[in-house]
Amino acid sequence: MGAEGAILGPVNIPPLLSALRPTLSLRSLSVVPVVLVASLSSCQCRQGVDDSQLADTQLAWEPAQTVVLITIDSLSPRILLGETWDWEVAPTLHGVFDESVLLPNVLTPAGVTRPALASVLTGLYPQQHGARTNSAELRAGTSLLRRFRDEGYTSYGFSSNQCPLIRDGDTDEYLCTWNDELTGTYNLEERDQLLVDGLIERLTLQPADDPMFLWLHVNNVHHPYMADRDLAEEYYGGAYMGFLNPGDDDMVADVTLGQIGYTADERRYLEANYAAQLTQTDAMIGDVLQTLRDLGRYDDAIIVLGADHGEELAERQDVDYFWHGCSPYNSVLRVVYSLRAPGRIQGGQVLDGWVSSTDLAPTIVELASSFRWAGEKAGSSLVPYLTGGAAPDAPVYSGRGTGTAVMIQQDFKYLLADAEEYSSCEPYSGSKQGYASRLEELYNLSVDGAEEIDLISSEPERVVAMHTTMCEWMVDVGWVSSEQADDNLLFSECEVWLCEVGSEYCTD
Repeated sequence: MGAEGAILGPVNIPPLLSALRPTLSLRSLSVVPVVLVASLSSCQCRQGVDDSQLADTQLAWEPAQTVVLITIDSLSPRILLGETWDWEVAPTLHGVFDESVLLPNVLTPAGVTRPALASVLTGLYPQQHGARTNSAELRAGTSLLRRFRDEGYTSYGFSSNQCPLIRDGDTDEYLCTWNDELTGTYNLEERDQLLVDGLIERLTLQPADDPMFLWLHVNNVHHPYMADRDLAEEYYGGAYMGFLNPGDDDMVADVTLGQIGYTADERRYLEANYAAQLTQTDAMIGDVLQTLRDLGRYDDAIIVLGADHGEELAERQDVDYFWHGCSPYNSVLRVVYSLRAPGRIQGGQVLDGWVSSTDLAPTIVELASSFRWAGEKAGSSLVPYLTGGAAPDAPVYSGRGTGTAVMIQQDFKYLLADAEEYSSCEPYSGSKQGYASRLEELYNLSVDGAEEIDLISSEPERVVAMHTTMCEWMVDVGWVSSEQADDNLLFSECEVWLCEVGSEYCTD
């Protein structure tokens, strides 16, 4: 996906799809899937109940006929929720929000796509399912695609990137527009449109009475920021006369790396392009939902909308950073999800307790009420919370590579790192960017959502408790393999710490 430095206008997509048909079927657009490994050692930390042991009476509702999971790559919670802009950039999404329970504080386990999406699909942390980077295999865990297919649902996996997450045998139909032939020809918006057009075409062939599970993942709000220029300038408030081309990744990387200065005007224009791309994406999702309405599937459908991770648009006062993978802060690690399940949960609610995206898979299964969860998971079903119960108080976790761990519990966020910067992250064209963070940081998110007031020196007892809990979790999930343990500074420090505080997890 090289940046051409151009901002493209509207694209006439149907001819593109037609042009592909002679040589590319739905299945031929996908890459070769990876092999599923079924075994997984159990996790004791925040381990959910094995629902396979529950009685049939625990299935509280009639089985759902239509279950839809839609994820958007690199979706900024600030832009999505209108915390910056005065207009509504995503009317389709907000319309679904109005019918749903909104969870604005979901912690993703990683700020990169494959690990984050794999956790949504399996209910496991990256250390458990194995896909810890954007190139690592998903080695363990059963995805929602397979779970629903095994229970008689027609399973659809349609994604614009990270094709290996759609594994052989998981789906009845799948389409992935992330391969050399397409990425070298079409930009992100065009590939998303190809995906959506292919999905709509296939949905019209689905028998009306057959149960269906769909996962759709779109990628257009990801960089390079190549929105329709007229729409971007409408959001910006007029013609932009500055130097910044948001679609030129090298230029945006130079801003991120501090090699090119910029002003608040450039930042607003970049955000306007990002918001315009979200509007374009919102319209595509609207087309999918309208198709479900036309097919008589929408009214009773379970629809879950969210993201893999966020996007940092110079959120930090001390870092002019436009990207996601290197940031350990909530502009990236916080994602927003809505869950719409008519007759099951009451829409129009906002539940702001902190939960994990590992909770989504068991929640979707319980809401569908077609079968019981069987096997491993780290997350727990949120149905009790969605139906009036107390907010979960168990910690939720995330990380940045193997050198930074993050934990949120009861609105306090604790960050533990092995160095005071993260120098192995490679945004954009490969230039290394040291993203500053301290060895330990603590924030009270209930009063400091921007993570600006570090409480590490003023809350010593809380720091000790959270440090201990964090290290115990790292042991539970296998933060690094036994072969890597001695070489990982963060894990080695945790091993020493657990023995110093007398934890049962001390291995000496």
